[in-house]
Amino acid sequence: MADMVTVTRNTTNNADVVPRLPPSTDFGSQINFTIWLLTALSSAFLALRVYCKFLRHRGLWWDDHLLILSWVSPT
Repeated sequence: MADMVTVTRNTTNNADVVPRLPPSTDFGSQINFTIWLLTALSSAFLALRVYCKFLRHRGLWWDDHLLILSWVSPT
C-alpha cells in the first residue's frame, strides 16, 4: 500500500480519502487473460450442453438455438 497515492477531498462532513494507483500500473495482460478464460469456459459449457443433447437424442430447443446464436454473434 506504500505505492498508492491518496487524494483528499474536503466535504462538509469529513475528508474522503480516494486511493489511486500509480500511473505506471497496467492491467492489460490480466484483463486479456480473463476475457479469454471466460470465453473458453463458456465455449466448453455450450459444447457440453449441445453434446449431451445429441447424446440423449433430445434435439435442440429454442433456448439452445438462442444460446448458440448469442455465442456466434459478433458483438
